[in-house]
Amino acid sequence: MGLGLVHVPLPGGGFTVGAAAGTLLVGLVFGRVGRVGPVVTSMSHGAAQSLAALGMVTFLAYAGVRAGRSVTEAMTSDQGWRVAVLGLVLSGSVAVLLVLGTRVLRRATWLDVAGTLAGAQTQPAVLAHVNDRTGYDTRVGVAYALVYPVAMITKIVLAQVLAGL
Repeated sequence: MGLGLVHVPLPGGGFTVGAAAGTLLVGLVFGRVGRVGPVVTSMSHGAAQSLAALGMVTFLAYAGVRAGRSVTEAMTSDQGWRVAVLGLVLSGSVAVLLVLGTRVLRRATWLDVAGTLAGAQTQPAVLAHVNDRTGYDTRVGVAYALVYPVAMITKIVLAQVLAGL
């Protein structure tokens, strides 16, 4: 978490990636290292699946409760429907380009494409749906795990850069 508090200087001020991205970066390093002296920095597949499912359910419940309070107001406002349409167009375009890119250029399997799409959108709900449909095929999880950190950090950095403009 402390890594997320490190200030990254940029013209116009700079930013910190925050506690979430810092934790993600430390997790990536520990996952790669696997062991620091006598301390094992990885966990069994079953434990990881259990924690992932618990985290996903908790996150989705929290997001639903928070969004449910104001979703009607937002959608009925003058700009609400415009933002929704813009979000649909942007998300749909990125998804189509990602699917075409991974399927055509990389010749990836549909399971890899599904995991990549879920990871690029940083959507645990998409991952849960794909996992349910594929019986938790490991190729989906691997593709998700490879793409998710890059997508999350990219979104955090882009949001900070856009906020600084």
